[in-house]
Amino acid sequence: MSLILLWFPLISFMSCVGLGRYLGQEGSSLISCLLLFLGFLFSWFVAYKYLLVGLDCVTSLWSWVPLSSLLIKVTLTLDKLSILMLTVVFTVSFLVHWYSTSYMWGDPHLPRFMSYLSLFTFFMVLLVQANNLPLLFIGWEGVGLCSYLLVNFWYTRMLANTSAIKAMLVNRVGDLALILAMGLIWAQLGGFEWTTINQAVMKPGLITTLICVLLLVGAAGKSAQLGLHTWLPDAMEGPTPVSALIHAATMVTAGVFLILRCAPLFESTPTGLVVTLLLGSITALFAASTGLAQTDIKKVIAYSTTSQLGYMVASCGLYQFTLGFNHLINHAYFKALLFLSAGAIIHTNMNEQDLRRFGGLWATSPITLVGITIGSISLMGFPFMTGFYSKDLILEISSMGNYPYWANFLLLGGAGLTAAYSVKIVILTFINKPLMGRKNNLDHDSNSWSILSPLIMLSIGSISVGFIIFPWVNFPLTHPLLDSYIKVLPLGVSILSVSIISWIYSSKVSTKMVKNPNFQEINSFLFYAWQFNLIINHLVAKTLWSLSHHHLYKLVDRGWIEELFPKLATKGGTTLSKKLSLVQSGEILNYIAILIVFFTLVATLTY
Repeated sequence: MSLILLWFPLISFMSCVGLGRYLGQEGSSLISCLLLFLGFLFSWFVAYKYLLVGLDCVTSLWSWVPLSSLLIKVTLTLDKLSILMLTVVFTVSFLVHWYSTSYMWGDPHLPRFMSYLSLFTFFMVLLVQANNLPLLFIGWEGVGLCSYLLVNFWYTRMLANTSAIKAMLVNRVGDLALILAMGLIWAQLGGFEWTTINQAVMKPGLITTLICVLLLVGAAGKSAQLGLHTWLPDAMEGPTPVSALIHAATMVTAGVFLILRCAPLFESTPTGLVVTLLLGSITALFAASTGLAQTDIKKVIAYSTTSQLGYMVASCGLYQFTLGFNHLINHAYFKALLFLSAGAIIHTNMNEQDLRRFGGLWATSPITLVGITIGSISLMGFPFMTGFYSKDLILEISSMGNYPYWANFLLLGGAGLTAAYSVKIVILTFINKPLMGRKNNLDHDSNSWSILSPLIMLSIGSISVGFIIFPWVNFPLTHPLLDSYIKVLPLGVSILSVSIISWIYSSKVSTKMVKNPNFQEINSFLFYAWQFNLIINHLVAKTLWSLSHHHLYKLVDRGWIEELFPKLATKGGTTLSKKLSLVQSGEILNYIAILIVFFTLVATLTY
């Protein structure tokens, strides 16, 4: 079963790459969608069978590194974590493939685009099914490569080039940390299999804490946590289906998935859990505040992804790993819905992404309005929506007395800001009049059924999936017994934020605020993501450039290598050649003397 799930996206990739020129747009779209649909059906069949039987399946293929001190096998595993994750990957990937057939129609490179999507899915399936860290690392690097190819799909655009390169470079930091963590795990445990890691009993100490911190840095790179988050908003330069796939089910969830796989290591060190909780909580608040100030609809949703990933990481820091996994699954459905709904809006408005140019689309795009509204209220965690069943529980558990109070404060603040920018999207896009000039004025929804039907399916998932899977993922976890006012506090914060933002945009207050110098400074600070790019450029990039250019390049490369060694070789060679040239004097007595000396040495050495 493990191999079958891998073959579906791999065959789709090879078909589009090898036969795309002959299949054309229609053939490539049909084959890729059909194969991903079969993968979608088979993944849910495997999940249903597993939930009935409850047996793990391990498929060993061959020995990759057959050494006595290090044995690494290519082994695939199907357990509760991987099977439920595979349903998410195949569901979202199939819908994105289907959506892309219309969204990208007319692009001459559509077969190449579909092949990249399928390859992206293949590497994510490999990552999820990997039974050891090295094999997971292959999938880890594979999704990084595919993200570069997809973000840079329109490679003639300079912003696409720089964004793809930035994503690769920032993720290399996390990759290096993961490699170092793997080295320490091997030194401490002697193996990389999940059974070895899960059964290991490591004492709290410096090495254990260092392993957890390195794993956390690796996860932060992929899941765009604070400090290594700067690549994610820039990745919006890729086509919108790419954004939906990256943010909902593949690349950014890989970091959280790594933490879930290595949960026993984090459980063995309280310091590692505190660092994880701190990183996730700050990221949740930071990204939510930054998303509130954005004007690009895709960047607002991108920062909301970073914020929700912060909730997942924080949940792991709260010792609630299954709850973090539950939020990962729930988040995939409403985040894919939000991105694909935003893509539908962009598609009907001549690729316009500025929220200020939208407005009044409620009559022309009713299905998109329903989709983005359902996605937004699910993102806010309103009761009985998919997001509520995990997000609200994270906030409740963080408010318990045995956890730091600052974590609950930061997570509640992020929840309030999330509600604010979610309502902002709906108001500026569908209700209010455009704040700026608009390029076109459509009188109907020109999106095709291939674009609208995935929105309908994801809307159903954003309403029902949280309720359906909650007992399967979180058993035997239940809601804690808390005071009533603590129970309703997250909902109250969200309602208050919705009321304030609705009042601001329904009156002339927003116009007055824009003209206020203090508001402009705060908005600028948030718009530029707390000036993280500026800080990193001055503290990191500038330092590395100075070190590499002024020291390594000028001193080592131009100094020692190009100046010292060539000159030494030139002068020494010239002197030696001049002395050797004296031998070639043309006098027979010199040659006889040389032969006598040579034969004397040979006789002495052989004797």
